[in-house]
Amino acid sequence: MKLTKKEIARRLSIWNRTSSYEEAAKKIGIDSKTFADFLRRYSDEAPQLDPVERVGMKSQLSYIKKERDAALKRASAAENIRGSLLNLPPPRKAPPRKPAKSSDGSRSVILHLSDIHYGEVVRSSELDGVNSYNLDIADSRIQRTFDIFQDLITKYWNGEPPEHIHLCLGGDMVSGALHEELKRTDALQPLASARTVAQRLSEGVSGLLNAVQVPMSIYSVPGNHGRTTHKPETKGAAMESLDTMVAWFLEDQFRSHDDVQMFYGDSIDCLFDVYGRKFLLTHGDRMGSKGGAGFVGPVATILRGHQKLSMDYADRGIILYRILTGHFHTTSRLPIGYSNGSLMGWNDFARDIRARKEIASQNMLVVHSQHGVINFQEIHPGLPDEGTIYQGT
Repeated sequence: MKLTKKEIARRLSIWNRTSSYEEAAKKIGIDSKTFADFLRRYSDEAPQLDPVERVGMKSQLSYIKKERDAALKRASAAENIRGSLLNLPPPRKAPPRKPAKSSDGSRSVILHLSDIHYGEVVRSSELDGVNSYNLDIADSRIQRTFDIFQDLITKYWNGEPPEHIHLCLGGDMVSGALHEELKRTDALQPLASARTVAQRLSEGVSGLLNAVQVPMSIYSVPGNHGRTTHKPETKGAAMESLDTMVAWFLEDQFRSHDDVQMFYGDSIDCLFDVYGRKFLLTHGDRMGSKGGAGFVGPVATILRGHQKLSMDYADRGIILYRILTGHFHTTSRLPIGYSNGSLMGWNDFARDIRARKEIASQNMLVVHSQHGVINFQEIHPGLPDEGTIYQGT
């Protein structure tokens, strides 16, 4: 077969970008012997790279392949832990739900839990008495968050009970010893933190299910503090996160509970449906918008990130109804979404950048089958003896 000039140029270009006969032949779609014959005939026509440049390119390709293979190996190991040790079924993404009929006045509730930073220690003396945080305070705030949420959907709820509870685990469940100072000062090692916070969440979910007999869907996405690599990586960000391990422990705890379903996957985002409306849960550290230490604070950064997320999904043909993010420890109601606070509250890092003093806070939403979100409620689990910020001063 006579080759066209275009085909000759394509094959030579592939050869210049690969590191072996076998790889080049595979990409072209021919066997290596045929490719060797091709090179003997046409190699003089190839645009020759500088020898040093060619060696450098091949070294870079070799490095990229090693990194890819290592990432695949880590992901495989993580999946093996999930499947072999915990004996869990394959992860599931949240399914779409049909919109309610026009005559239906049902309501569902969303509880957004994020930025618990379990294991981190905030000493009151270092913050002039404003806030404090340790394992005991974390445990009590987690339980009080569930208790307050339960009161809001029972004691202070009018009409028919909620039809469904959507529990969103928005990342940074653990401190994760992310920085050197956290390695020195965290109260627990990262794996112990993941196991313990999962147990606390399990206790909260169990109490809630006993008090309110309605189905519950639990969604999980990874944050930045749960990563198991020194620097943020794009490959395997969800599967290799301690936040995902927290979800595994929860799934294991409720595997025999018919009214509880877990949804998560390999993505850093989680789409879920409430009465035909698309909600997006993502941590907030990877939404294409950073910064937030200026005069207006992080709200502008969060709003820009929400807009980029909305445009990203619109390009995929998905119109988002509301976006749920955390990460910035800032409670905000925005035009197309909601930003969650943190269970830890104001800490040393926030002090160093002179951020606004945020109390411990988590978000709750009430979604009506016909009217969408009809109520946004902040849950404040802090107590006066945990810092002056909780004493109204």
